[in-house]
Amino acid sequence: MVLTSAWPALLHYLKAIVRAAAHVRRGVRAILKFVFRLALMSLQDFLSHLSEILDMPAADVQPGAKLADLEGWNSMAMVSFIAFTDEFFGKTVPVRAIASCQTIADLAALSGIDA
Repeated sequence: MVLTSAWPALLHYLKAIVRAAAHVRRGVRAILKFVFRLALMSLQDFLSHLSEILDMPAADVQPGAKLADLEGWNSMAMVSFIAFTDEFFGKTVPVRAIASCQTIADLAALSGIDA
């Protein structure tokens, strides 16, 4: 009879383990998704996305270009860049960090892309 009284507690712990495993599985999926996206994002892909944000031809968006010289680099572009890094890299980039960037290569480095 001791065993039958332990069943409710055992079932409670088993349910807790199953719930924890589901959380771990979701976390692992999120990490793998992030690593996969980062591994697939090349500098050219980054520049292409940035050219869309800046509404400029891709040929004009080069790593050495100074942000202050780019016509499309403004507060809306900063907000779009923050959304882009959040969506593709799972990073929340502080506005101060973006404001300290001088070139497109700096933005790429902030995102984790080697320029």
